[in-house]
Amino acid sequence: MINSYYLFSIIFRLLNFVVLIGLGIFWYRRSVRATMLDLKKKKEDRFTDLIQENNNLILDKKRLEHEQQKQQQEAQHHLERIAAWRTSVEASNAAQKKEYELLQEKVKARLVLQEKNWKADLLHKIVLEPTLKKTELILEKKFNLAKNNSEYVSLIVGYLEKSV
Repeated sequence: MINSYYLFSIIFRLLNFVVLIGLGIFWYRRSVRATMLDLKKKKEDRFTDLIQENNNLILDKKRLEHEQQKQQQEAQHHLERIAAWRTSVEASNAAQKKEYELLQEKVKARLVLQEKNWKADLLHKIVLEPTLKKTELILEKKFNLAKNNSEYVSLIVGYLEKSV
């Protein structure tokens, strides 16, 4: 027969084993499983956050690309405006230069005319006035006499009658 001590020993060993397994399951459910579930929940939350952050970054990238394209268009528009402004300024400068050159030519022509007039006035003062005064004196002496005067007047009248 089987020894009762041996049988009790087996039963208690089985019972101890079952209790240890129960305690292990209890400990697993209480701490390890809860910890693992918390870790799993944290990982899922982190994964969800990363997906949301990735979506936000994609939206930001699209927004930045759109802004960059808009800024490039604005820059191109400004470059076109600057080119048009430059063309306008160059045309204006060319017109001003041409106007300046015309004004210079007018000033030179006026200076030449003034010089010519000044020379004529100078000639008149230096040469003609004394010559005219001298001639006037000579003519006054010649025609002072009434006889010479009447001969000269009759000569002029005769000349005018012939020409008419």
